[in-house]
Amino acid sequence: MNQDLPPTPQEQADEKFDDLSEILRDCRDPAVDPRQALIRADEAFADLHAWISRGGVLPQPWHRHACP
Repeated sequence: MNQDLPPTPQEQADEKFDDLSEILRDCRDPAVDPRQALIRADEAFADLHAWISRGGVLPQPWHRHACP
């Protein structure tokens, strides 16, 4: 991403998805407090949900999956 330009809607969606994914991946680490991780994951999911609910584009990983 070019630091001189604001992030595109796709970059914003991907960042929200990546934030949530990272929190969930980090939960596997025994040193991570699971309660705090779930609180952070819930906040990250709420942010992503709000983005999509306001008409934001889907994160790139979700483009690969077809829904019936």
